[in-house]
Amino acid sequence: MGFLESFDKTHLNYEYCSGKMPYTVIVLHGWGVGRIAFYQIFKRPLADFNLHMWDARNHGKSEIREQATISDLARDLRFFLTDIYQEPYPVIAIGHSMGAITLLEYLSSYGTDLISKIVLVDQSPKLITDEKWKLGVFGDLPAEKNEDLIRTFSSDVTKGFDLFGKYFLHKEFNHFASLAALFSPAEMPVFAAEVSRGLSSIWKSFSTKDYRPVLRSIDVPTLLLYGEKSQFYLPSTGKYMQENIPGSRLVMFPRGDHSPFFAHEEEFFSTVKSFIVE
Repeated sequence: MGFLESFDKTHLNYEYCSGKMPYTVIVLHGWGVGRIAFYQIFKRPLADFNLHMWDARNHGKSEIREQATISDLARDLRFFLTDIYQEPYPVIAIGHSMGAITLLEYLSSYGTDLISKIVLVDQSPKLITDEKWKLGVFGDLPAEKNEDLIRTFSSDVTKGFDLFGKYFLHKEFNHFASLAALFSPAEMPVFAAEVSRGLSSIWKSFSTKDYRPVLRSIDVPTLLLYGEKSQFYLPSTGKYMQENIPGSRLVMFPRGDHSPFFAHEEEFFSTVKSFIVE
């Protein structure tokens, strides 16, 4: 584990594991709680592949940029692929939650020329809901509710997570979910003020985006992995994605929450590995 320097000299906490098979897998994590440490579960089942992971700016041990946006995260990925990556293997990008949004932002700006396959895990193409769109966060995140979240995140991310948890789709969340402890105020780390502002800036930048027009332009094999018990998204969100991404494949995990790789670890990674090599 070390650091890589991105396009604007931001230092990103980086981890690489070499594998024996001629494929490269990049794992892009979720917002706020998505540090490299949370995704160690990916290392053993994907050990046959060349695995790259990094903490996004403002996350984990990476450098803080208070004005960072989702565009910066997509540029970090682009810079990695164009200026750092030197392996002669096809790239499979796995995006979970914010990582999936990072991929959608990347595709909207750069297309698919450097990515051979995509895996999107439990994410909506538009977070804000309105009278015509009900498949955003919680199935109910109008703009005014999102503004309340942004204000809370900006001042204190821990309190923001507490507020966030009050909106979850499943009130039984803390009994079965993989992220329960991370959303418990008693278990949350104390965030420095600049981290709160930096995370809020990223949330604000992607929560107001609409990536629905991007979906039909995706022209590489795409695997969609969704949890039927997701605390954030209605089950029909995955179906919408499948219907709008040409040729995409949808797998729903009946006991899976927003992070279905915990409740369905064997099935989740078996599906991913088969998709990579087929």
